[in-house]
Amino acid sequence: MTALIVTANGLVGRERELTEPEHLALRSYGADSTFFHAIAQGRTEALSHNPDFGAFSSVARTKRDAIDAVFSISRLLTAQTLWSGHGHGWGVRGALEGAPANFVGLQYRYPGYISTSTDRSWCDAFLDKRNRSQSRPTMLEFRLPAGTPAIDMHDGGAQGEFEILLPRERLFSITDAKMLPGDLLQLVLEPGEASV
Repeated sequence: MTALIVTANGLVGRERELTEPEHLALRSYGADSTFFHAIAQGRTEALSHNPDFGAFSSVARTKRDAIDAVFSISRLLTAQTLWSGHGHGWGVRGALEGAPANFVGLQYRYPGYISTSTDRSWCDAFLDKRNRSQSRPTMLEFRLPAGTPAIDMHDGGAQGEFEILLPRERLFSITDAKMLPGDLLQLVLEPGEASV
């Protein structure tokens, strides 16, 4: 068995060095993930007038496939708690209403990649910057076992934040939920049965 390459943050191991297309795809995602998310969410028509989006869409599948290839060789070395803050929580909880306990037992599957941080304070700052009245801010707390597919975004040129990217279309179960000051819903997610 070949030893894993431990990435810059020390939390992720890779089976091999990245190819140039993989590295460039991660840099593209790290620089601006807006178009990646627009495609994942099916919002392409709203951006069809944007010439930059037109250029991106012509190579989007290639970039997605390159990032997916990195997930096939990269995983968490130890169990981790990772955070993802959403000032505009509509994309996380949509129009769902109810007490936090009502979210427990639901499943969460985002069609795109999920940006997370090992440091909750980065996510809190992101929430503060993006939170607006009625924006339904949501904090996702991912509790992940060793071996979970993950990418250290230092491989994509990220600086400062210890950003870990999680794969698209992964199934998670909501195991706990609570409301925090500022109408902030915090959801605890663990891998769903299909993700183990």
